[in-house]
Amino acid sequence: MKTRMMTAPPGRTVSMSFIVFSILQHEGPLGLFKGAVPRFFWIAPLGAMNFAGYELARKAMDKNEEAARSAVSEKS
Repeated sequence: MKTRMMTAPPGRTVSMSFIVFSILQHEGPLGLFKGAVPRFFWIAPLGAMNFAGYELARKAMDKNEEAARSAVSEKS
């Protein structure tokens, strides 16, 4: 829908509702999901890397916290 709004002819007023109704009329309900599969394959690996990075950072911080606690308890 964003692409259709951006590529509309200059001077033509387009709204989101106009585009939705136009897609439904000409392409049917599945037309609203055009481009969803390539987008998914672009976003999914980024989400997986983000999650893995978060988990690695959390584990590293947990190890540092445990090391700091043991160092404090050894001094006492």
